[in-house]
Formats: sequence, C-alpha cells, structure tokens
Amino acid sequence: MTTNYFPFEAVVRRQIRRLKAIMSGSTPVGYVDQDGDVAPVQGDEFGPYVNPMGLGSADGETGAVEVTSGSPTRILTDLFGKLFTVPAPLLTDEVTLVADAALAAAGAFTASTIIDVRLWRTLNLSVRYSPGAAGGFPDIIPFRAKTASEPLTTADSWYGFGVNDGSVNPQLMTGAFPAGTDATIEPEWGTVTERPLALRTELGNAATDEIRMDVELNVTSVKWVYILYAERGVAGTPGVLGLRYNLSS
Repeated sequence: MTTNYFPFEAVVRRQIRRLKAIMSGSTPVGYVDQDGDVAPVQGDEFGPYVNPMGLGSADGETGAVEVTSGSPTRILTDLFGKLFTVPAPLLTDEVTLVADAALAAAGAFTASTIIDVRLWRTLNLSVRYSPGAAGGFPDIIPFRAKTASEPLTTADSWYGFGVNDGSVNPQLMTGAFPAGTDATIEPEWGTVTERPLALRTELGNAATDEIRMDVELNVTSVKWVYILYAERGVAGTPGVLGLRYNLSS
C-alpha cells in the first residue's frame, strides 16, 4: 500500500528527519544568547524532539509539553524548518549604580548614570537607605527613554514610569466624537488618573535604621533608564542612599 502525505505533512516530516540527523551528528546544536555567546542545547538520550507545531515534546511522539524556566532546553522548530530554542532567563550580576553616600543638602536631586536596557525586559533596583534622623526617607524617581541613541539626562526625551493612582471616577464627557465613531460619548466613562512614578521608602524611626528593598521595573519597551534621587523626609539631615541593579531577560 502506498502512503501519500499532504504537502504540510511532507514538510514537517522532512524537517524532523533533518533535525534528528543534526542531533545525531558530531556538531552540537546551540543558540546565540543576548550577549552574543553561543550556548549549548541541553538534552539527554531521550531528547530533544519536536512536533509539527514547534513545541518541546516529552517523548517525541505524544503531545507537546511546556518548556519552563530553568528546565533543560528543548530544540524547537517552526513550520519552515527554522531552528530556535527557549533558553532559561538570562540574569546579569549586580552593579552599583549609586555608591552609599549621604544625600545632597536641602533636598536637592542628584542624577545617576544612564543604564542601557535595550536587550532586557526587567530592571531590578536594590535600594539601600539609612535615615539621617527619625522621619527620614528618600524620593527615587526612575526615568525612561526610547530614542535611537543614548540621550543626555538634560534632553527632553525622558518620561516617568506611569502608575495608576488606583481610583476610577465616573465622568460625563463633553464635546463630540469624530463622525463615524461607533462608541457614544454618553453615558459616563470611567476616568483613571495616571501619574509619573516616584518611589520612596517607609519612614525611618532612627538614624540606626537600615532599609533594604528590591523594586522590579518593566523595561521591555524601553532603551535607556536613569534615576533622580533626593532626601525628602528630613531635608536638613539627609540620610545615606545607595542604589544597585541587575537586569534579566
């Protein structure tokens, strides 16, 4: 009996045979990570395998299984035979952005250096603060930019991270929507106030307090980030602030 395959099936079978041939050869298959380094594909004698939809399969025959963070990387392929993988998240080492030091007098703001986040999705900011007196706390304001090249901190290219104030208020709109708009201007709409994000710590109880906390910032759609920081709680007796960060994919 002759078995006939549809074009889709023929392409998939051909790519699976090609992949198995690569995996059985002496040249290891790898992927290029976000640092430009070639990282090896992890596997064992039972894998990796693919299925027609390009998801990792546990045994090469049954349904696809999820490739979770930190699990061995399985080879994936799209319908056109392009090979790719889903590596575990990349994580940079911690870097000092602002060395621990007393904040400027009279509540003046200081700017950090600029962080290049073009290849990353999350910026983890580590805050280290010791108040100069009871009631002290800092203002920490992150700014973001998406320009092609790194702008100066004084350029009009920076925006605050928007944050919802948590309230929704009914508002009856005025004016008129453009002709042809399906939505009507009435009844009331829910108005939400967005504000530029400013971070602060809890109030220090005494100069001996040491506040340590991490803050995650989503930088998926951002290229550049820098921080403005100042003493806010007791401007006449500024505390000591340090900022460190690392990046993850």
